[in-house]
Amino acid sequence: MTEKTYKNLKRRLEIEKTMPYRFSIEGTTYELIKYEKMGKTTGYVIVNESGEAVSREVAQIVLKQAFHLHQLTQYSIHRNKSLGSHDSEIAVRIQSELATIRPEEFSYSIQEDAVSTLAALQIFVEKQLCLDVHLKDFFLILDKVTDQKGVSESDWNYLTDTAITIGQAAYEQIQTLIDSQESIAEVRGWISRKMKQFTKTEAKYMSRFSMLLSELNAKFVFTKVIATADYLTKDITVDETLPIKERLVDFNKQYRKKLENEPTLTKETLALLRN
Repeated sequence: MTEKTYKNLKRRLEIEKTMPYRFSIEGTTYELIKYEKMGKTTGYVIVNESGEAVSREVAQIVLKQAFHLHQLTQYSIHRNKSLGSHDSEIAVRIQSELATIRPEEFSYSIQEDAVSTLAALQIFVEKQLCLDVHLKDFFLILDKVTDQKGVSESDWNYLTDTAITIGQAAYEQIQTLIDSQESIAEVRGWISRKMKQFTKTEAKYMSRFSMLLSELNAKFVFTKVIATADYLTKDITVDETLPIKERLVDFNKQYRKKLENEPTLTKETLALLRN
């Protein structure tokens, strides 16, 4: 095989993808074409409405916008793909069961863990209700952006504000789940050990509570929610030993700053720009 044939073959192995969102600069619309090989990005080309490659200067502006939009949408898209509606379904299930649980029915030895568990479940529900509303709105705006073939100034503002709200709600939900893992395990074990000692009334709702905690564990919903944290905390450093309130304040401040600022193109990224 000649070197020329080999190079042509390598280029043919590239996959060309036109990104679904278009970007506008002073009334002119541009498209981003991404090249991939074996799942790895190998290049970018920015073209105008006629399909012609634009100047490198304009291309860099468009590429920054594309990276900014990716930054705004990354967590929401990942969460939607990894959890679907399972987090929402579990929240509804938890909410219906919480009304039957009375912390005062737990003995002193486990009451602190029981109260902590119930509080964590309540926060999970509250944050999930918030996420459900804002994620729905977020994806509606993305559909609008796709249909109108461009991101308007009002779209940028709305997407930024909504992405910040989603990220901050998700982070509190995740941190609460992380902090309550031991308490949840303790309560599950305690109910299992004490089941024979409960009155019929106690046993009825304690059994339902235990089944709920077992269901959460078996379906790995909490585990999957916690696993999405990497998409939130990228380029953000929070001292995980701090009390949760301080963690939330620190994260919220850093996350807002990250999403409000347009990303800087690195040398590695610029090397991939073929304009």
